Amino acid sequence: KHTSDQSPECKTIKLADLLSNVPSIIANDPEFAKVYVAEKLDLLPVLKAGDSVLWTRASELLNGYK
Repeated sequence: KHTSDQSPECKTIKLADLLSNVPSIIANDPEFAKVYVAEKLDLLPVLKAGDSVLWTRASELLNGYK
């Protein structure tokens, strides 16, 4: 809920953060990655108002992990 109320700029920052963190989480903690990626997949629709290029990259990254 909190993120859905934020500006597109804030959502863009969240997308950049996600793109920065997900690869290392997957590589270094596969068990936690299962939970983390599932949570971020749930958040992805809310972030659609952020930068479209970053959103596409985040979507591909998260959906590629499944």
